[in-house]
Amino acid sequence: YELRRPAPAAATAAAPAPAVPAGARIPDQLGLIRPPGQIAALQRQRLQEQQQAAQQRFERFSIEVDWIKALPAGVEPDFVLVSCSGAERRGLDASDVARVTAAKRRGEDLLRASGMGYTVIRPGPLVDEPGGYKALVFDQGDRVGQSVSAADVADICLRALHEAEARNKTFDVCYEYQPDEGLQLYELVASIPSSGGNYLAQALSALQKNT
Repeated sequence: YELRRPAPAAATAAAPAPAVPAGARIPDQLGLIRPPGQIAALQRQRLQEQQQAAQQRFERFSIEVDWIKALPAGVEPDFVLVSCSGAERRGLDASDVARVTAAKRRGEDLLRASGMGYTVIRPGPLVDEPGGYKALVFDQGDRVGQSVSAADVADICLRALHEAEARNKTFDVCYEYQPDEGLQLYELVASIPSSGGNYLAQALSALQKNT
C-alpha cells in the first residue's frame, strides 16, 4: 500500500532566484545559452521537483500482510467448544481433575479473546447412553456434577450452531438431579430434549451472556 499526502505549502513555495548579473548569458547543462530569467525559472522548477520527490519518498511506506481474518457479524455462534465441568471423574484423582479443568479453562479464554462468536459447553462426566430420554440441567457457575449422555451433548452442539441464544454464552449441562437437603442454592433449569421442540433456546434464555 502507498499513502501520500500533499506536499506542504512551504515545500512548494518558490525558492528565491539566484543572483545573476544583468545581461549575463549562462549555459545550461546541455550547453545551450539561455537568458538569465529562463535559467532561474528552470532552476526553481528543478528545485520544486526535487522537493516533491523527497516529500513523496518520506511519506511512502509498505506493509506485508501474511493473512487477513474476516469476522462475520452474525447473531449465531461461529465456534462451539466442548469443554468440561469441574465435577469428579471416576478413575482420576482430584489433582488430575484440577489440572485437566485448568487446561480446559485456558482454551476457553483463548476462544473468548479471539473475537468470534462462541458457545462453550461444560458437560458433566460423559456416559455412553442414548440421548433424549432424561431431562437436562443447564446452569452457570460450576455447580452441576452429574453425568450426561454424549448423545445429548452432541445434539446441543448441533442446535447451538444455529441458535442466537447460545452466542457468547458458557454453560454447564448434566442430567437433572435432586440437590441434597440444604444445598438448594439455585433453581434447576431443566428441559427434556426433543427432536421437535426448540428446547435449547428456552433453556439458555435465562443464562448470562459474555461468560
